[in-house]
Amino acid sequence: MKHAYFTMAVVCATLATGHSFANDTDNQINDKIIVTAKAPVKTAAGTTDRYQAFSADTGTKTRTDIKSIPQSIQVIPSKILEDQNIMSSSDALENVSNVQSHDRADSFNSGIALRGYNFSAIQFDGLPMFDNGSDSDSLVNVERIEVLKGPSSLLYSGGAGGGFGAPIGGTINYVYKKPEDKAFFKSDFTVGSYAFYHPTFDINQPLSSDGTVLFRLTGEYENSNSFMNDFERERRALYPTLTLTNKEDTSLTLQAQYNERNQSEFTGLPATGTIAGDFRVNQNTFVGNKDDDANNGKTRSFSTTFDHKFNKTWATQLKARYTSTDFEQNALFAFGQAPAFGTDFALASGRLARDFNEYTSNPNVTADFNITNDIKNTMLIGADYTSINDNQVSKFDFPFTTFDFTNPTFPAFSEPLGTWQNELREFDLQTMAAYVQNQATFYDDFHALAGVRFSKAKQDATVLNVNTNGVTPIHSDDNNVTYRTGLAYDINDSASVFAGYGTGFRMLPSFFGEPPRELEKSKQIETGLKLDFDNGLSGTMSVFELTRQNVLATDPNNALKQIQVGEQRSRGFEADFVWQPYFVEGLSVLTSYGFTDAEVTKDTSNSVGKKLASIPEHSGKFWVNYDLQNQSLRGFSVGAGVYAATGQYLNLDNVYQTAGYYRADAKVAYNINDNYNIALNVRNITDQKYYEAYEYLFGEVKTGEPLSAFLTVSSAF
Repeated sequence: MKHAYFTMAVVCATLATGHSFANDTDNQINDKIIVTAKAPVKTAAGTTDRYQAFSADTGTKTRTDIKSIPQSIQVIPSKILEDQNIMSSSDALENVSNVQSHDRADSFNSGIALRGYNFSAIQFDGLPMFDNGSDSDSLVNVERIEVLKGPSSLLYSGGAGGGFGAPIGGTINYVYKKPEDKAFFKSDFTVGSYAFYHPTFDINQPLSSDGTVLFRLTGEYENSNSFMNDFERERRALYPTLTLTNKEDTSLTLQAQYNERNQSEFTGLPATGTIAGDFRVNQNTFVGNKDDDANNGKTRSFSTTFDHKFNKTWATQLKARYTSTDFEQNALFAFGQAPAFGTDFALASGRLARDFNEYTSNPNVTADFNITNDIKNTMLIGADYTSINDNQVSKFDFPFTTFDFTNPTFPAFSEPLGTWQNELREFDLQTMAAYVQNQATFYDDFHALAGVRFSKAKQDATVLNVNTNGVTPIHSDDNNVTYRTGLAYDINDSASVFAGYGTGFRMLPSFFGEPPRELEKSKQIETGLKLDFDNGLSGTMSVFELTRQNVLATDPNNALKQIQVGEQRSRGFEADFVWQPYFVEGLSVLTSYGFTDAEVTKDTSNSVGKKLASIPEHSGKFWVNYDLQNQSLRGFSVGAGVYAATGQYLNLDNVYQTAGYYRADAKVAYNINDNYNIALNVRNITDQKYYEAYEYLFGEVKTGEPLSAFLTVSSAF
């Protein structure tokens, strides 16, 4: 950490002559980016120049220059998704430092870790969706992905993975595509390894000649097998969007969403036989059968966004969404990390079914005004409300047989009897909050941000133990105040330093009938440097300390109970850069590096000093894409990159750890003409064999995807 602070201090001290920060709010863009190979692209989400975004909404809920936000925020524009042929959220998020994401295409249970913590919120268009179990990996309707690092309690009330309250590790916002005023049709068709095929379409059609009624429809279908034996997946998605606007000061956007996914449930591989032990299992083993009942999930949602600008000072926005999700998981799984004897593991089964309904709304008012000619203000006053009804059926059996993992044969899945757990659960959860935030710019160079949020989190639940007919009622009602403050200073036109402090909290629902718990708390301090040079180099470096408090720990007086006295701390350094030199037309380079030291600092057991599960100490990505400029080769583009990470512990006992690994990818594409493009993407071109930590039940591992190739034909009219 000392070296990280020193490095940034030296960089700041030597930036006396740099200049030209790109300034976008959203129509004002510095002249320097006009000289690049292609003009910047303006969308409803903001302006981008290939891999570089100039503003973001997620950090402040206002369209703000990234350099003026005193917190780390990274944006993954659509150009990166296109060049790398990104087909899952986990692949996309590898482009951002200190983000670890299980490939959620393998399971309904996996999640995302930010800055060492798995409790990171997922937002869709700035609204939480606490459960999108049907298909949270669909990217066909995503314009960009914005990643806000650290507690974001001031503006957000959690979301899938983040828990109820406010996210700890950060917020990931998938910004959806919006209708545009010019008609077009785009389609992709991808075929590849493991019988993969994936058609998508994007239809945009103004419904009025004056551009006041706009419509857009995106959709996709996927059917594939896997390198894992007997694993199959099928999914489909549809996103219709309608915008009504007077093209001056008022707009109303209505959007529906339908996702469906049917697939096998991957429950992971045990540590012994993969990364430990004196025998090895087949890396491609899937615990289950092709003919078992597939997991299935459906999500239906309807959202609305109303924007109105009263005058030059005042504006308002209202967002609301209703979501209904139902899914069912059926799975066989190896019980534990080690065999019962020899190479034989105990085999257990489980079923989880959920009927999930959520309503969320977020009204706010903004005011842009100047206190003096030298002090410009943007004030945001808002509220949010989320109501969730979650009905669950949970049935798990104790191990009922064994199997030899070196030569496995699995029985057909059948309905569990519930010998281990047999519960019916109903949860009613509510979060309510009001907040105020002020952004002030002093003398053009100082950018201050401060805000406070008053939150209420309420839980009413009933857990019925079917085996004993015992009913456990649960009620909790918590209030909390969180705040955020920070300052960014423009050293010159090319560099800005920032520092910030923020707090958060998370409510712990009693999913298994536990007594109500106290709120988990979090706090973060961060400082960093943001750069944007004339030579096309831009990015962010930062150091941070993020602490999680009131963590559950084993009660020393009763090993069957837990008490909230634990604490975890994550410290680290991050660097995310894009280089698009104007003197090398067609070249885009992306690089990211993250160092995370995440450990237990307080506990009732011997876990103090142990590293947090699934978090590599070092990780990063390098990717370069080049559009060939030679006249005879125009239309061709090539790209290549490497992702690497050090080992990950499987759980807090730190007994088992995966080895570090790297994965190299490449692509070649040819733009046939203005209407057609063909691209070949190859993953893991060196066919590296490796395992990743995979948190399912006991701390399992997942085999890294071997050498695979995908061919995509695209059309645009």
